Amino acid sequence: MSVRAYREIKPPVLANDCSFNLWHETDVLEALLDLSETSHGGSDYQIDYLEVNADELEELLLTKEFRSKCNDDSFNAFKNDIAAVREVGDNYIVYHCY
Repeated sequence: MSVRAYREIKPPVLANDCSFNLWHETDVLEALLDLSETSHGGSDYQIDYLEVNADELEELLLTKEFRSKCNDDSFNAFKNDIAAVREVGDNYIVYHCY
């Protein structure tokens, strides 16, 4: 069993594929929580959603430290998430976690 994060597509429709796995990539989760504008949940590992600024996430992706913590699938998913929100004129990515 694990908890995965799905990017929200406006109006609230979730992407088909998860962007990252909260339980398997805890270092990635910690980095995103540091960036997160908002998050909601009972504890760090019981998160319902988090909202991340795409510019800040893009900067984070450029760091070697984050890249070393992030698997290739999640790294590519984050790049796609940034492109997707910018395509619709937004700059915030909302991840629903379940």
